[in-house]
Amino acid sequence: MSKGYLGLELGEKKVRYAYLEKKGGEIFLKRTGELPVEEDFSSPLLLTNVIEEILSKENISPSQVFLTLLREDIITHQSTFPKMSSAELEEVILGEIEKVPTFSEREFDYIYHSYEVEPNRINVIFAAVGKDILNFIIEGVKNNKLPLGSIEVSTLNLPPLLYSLVKGNQDQALLILDEKVSYVMIFREKKCRFFYVMNTGKIDLYPYNKKDEVNNLALVNWADELKRTFKSYLIEQKRETIENVWFVYDHQKAANLDKVLSKELSLEVIKLNIELFPNLHYEGEEEFNPIYLLCCAPVISYLKKLKREFPFHHFLRKEKVKIATKRVIVGTLIYVMVVGAILGKVAIDYSLKRKELLNTLRKINTQINLLERKTARLRRERDEFLATKKRLLNQATFVRKLNRISWSRIFSEVAANLPDTLSLTSFSVSEAGEVRIEGEAFKIETLAELIRKMDNSPILTNVKFDFLREQKVEDKRIFSFGILSYLPKEKRDGKR
Repeated sequence: MSKGYLGLELGEKKVRYAYLEKKGGEIFLKRTGELPVEEDFSSPLLLTNVIEEILSKENISPSQVFLTLLREDIITHQSTFPKMSSAELEEVILGEIEKVPTFSEREFDYIYHSYEVEPNRINVIFAAVGKDILNFIIEGVKNNKLPLGSIEVSTLNLPPLLYSLVKGNQDQALLILDEKVSYVMIFREKKCRFFYVMNTGKIDLYPYNKKDEVNNLALVNWADELKRTFKSYLIEQKRETIENVWFVYDHQKAANLDKVLSKELSLEVIKLNIELFPNLHYEGEEEFNPIYLLCCAPVISYLKKLKREFPFHHFLRKEKVKIATKRVIVGTLIYVMVVGAILGKVAIDYSLKRKELLNTLRKINTQINLLERKTARLRRERDEFLATKKRLLNQATFVRKLNRISWSRIFSEVAANLPDTLSLTSFSVSEAGEVRIEGEAFKIETLAELIRKMDNSPILTNVKFDFLREQKVEDKRIFSFGILSYLPKEKRDGKR
């Protein structure tokens, strides 16, 4: 088989792969598949063995490998900030990432893309990946002696492909359904405008063993949250409607989910098929599964030379510098050998130059080690300073909020609105002004009554369900629920 390109998507306990070839101006998807992984990726050897198994199973010999990541320990998030310089923005993004427990004591790398919302306000979409993951990917592929084309984030690499399918300036939505969460991205005029993560995944919608047997309550809640998300975007951006929803999901257990969702949203929901794209062809025997677009996307973008909004090359910059350095050294050695041959002093000149280069490399490596140790020390000092600063600011902020509005008042407000037939199991107020309650009820109408009362409360705003689950105990239906609300901004800022 002629050499092609291998795209891999690394998940928590599985690896999806796609093998593509380019002939002339056409791209052909030859193979797709999925391998379960018994343990989470923690060493380069595990990735090396997985790649070897794929190459052997499919009898392929790719010229390059492209990696994309869809894992819980990789964060992708959108935040809104006032306009600032690039240096200030990077400091702010670093602070936002370090707030996440996964990265609080872990080295990481990150990418971001910003766009203007208002003259003095910007939205920033950023993604962070642990350096340990990047290192084991680089080493794991290197052990197979295969060139690594790119490392990307699955939730961000599809929009450039979709730009070829849409025309005009209508707002389009991309929806990716993963196992435990869903990702929504909205784009317009070949630019990403919005990103959002929802805590509803495939396991919530299809918890049963039968094919296409959906959890209707979870489906309705998911569709309602999508509607609220779209409405919020349209209001913020002063737009009228979402024209299409491009849907990527694993259809093995949910073949008709696109049609069901289209009916719930009253919008055109299009299940993405690779043959919708110009010059792309699928040669598999079974119907194309849209979820494989995630591992195809890096290869297609590379072959079509698509412009990327997110700088995925940033994840490989150090490795490419190393490769370039090695090429320079090899080129220098070759040059020395040629000159030595011409002058008749090949052996002597080569030996001297080689020693000189090796000494130079040793000095450079020594300097690099010293700088890395110094950088680690400075980073620890910076982390200690930021942690102290954050702790002091949090304490000051918390005390200021307690001086404005007491927890007892918030709790009494919730208790006053609590129906008699509903039991409360948890109540909390965060320092950010987020009020969270959890409990149980026998009737859904009781929850509706509670939501309505809380929504009319003078000290609570944005009342909404965090989750709602139904279970049966001794033939009785019990609804476990979580409700989120927030203190009004003037309460949190200390305004009367």
